[in-house]
Amino acid sequence: MIKEGLKAIAVAVLLSSTALGYPLELKNTARTGYTLARFTVSPGADGINRCKQLCYQNNGCLAWSVSENVCSLQFDVPEPLPRKGSTSGIKPAYLYPFMDTRIPESWGKTFKVVLCNPHKIPNSNQHFGWKEKAEAIGDAVPPEGAQGVLYLYPVTKVDPAVVEGTFKVPENGATLEIRTAGNVNSSYLLKVAVNGKVVLSKTVSGSRWRVVKVPLDSYAGQTVTVDLLGCRKGWFYQYIFIDWIKLVPND
Repeated sequence: MIKEGLKAIAVAVLLSSTALGYPLELKNTARTGYTLARFTVSPGADGINRCKQLCYQNNGCLAWSVSENVCSLQFDVPEPLPRKGSTSGIKPAYLYPFMDTRIPESWGKTFKVVLCNPHKIPNSNQHFGWKEKAEAIGDAVPPEGAQGVLYLYPVTKVDPAVVEGTFKVPENGATLEIRTAGNVNSSYLLKVAVNGKVVLSKTVSGSRWRVVKVPLDSYAGQTVTVDLLGCRKGWFYQYIFIDWIKLVPND
């Protein structure tokens, strides 16, 4: 029953056609364990917002959950479990005090890291985030040949790594191009969502850098929110490397 519930959560998160941007807050779900602190909060939206605010203001909090008017702050990110009446969420990665999520290139003016695994890269003393060049860092081994790279990893088996941007598509249409790679000995699943709807799903290996192209002609003249979701295909080495993202207008 729990397994089926997790599948339902994953579908709701990845295939939502109504949310603009990745949903950091999920209704009818709870995240249990890794308890940092607990508080009694007001019923309804006020209590949920208060719990989220407490997590965002606490450097040690990475996730939160409200069940029966009790707010639980968590020092790690448990997977979401189906629980009617509960609401849970994850602190966005750009609020992590220990992770460098800045993108000091032109595309960083539009895109930001919303979610990323908060742990250190295995077999290293570095966290995920922005790196000056593509090189082996612990178990994270991107292909060579890139300067300025985002190193990412899914948060849990259900919660992906997320890079998000909002921009206007030119009147004559455009293509979003993403130069990306997986780990040298593995691959990851890239999903691209526009205004909450998945429009592309592609396996990206680590054998070489490749440019993934996402046509946006059907959104010509519109302001859109695009989410790049780095999802797990298996259990190990689901590293995600992004060299750059470009919006290329049609001629």
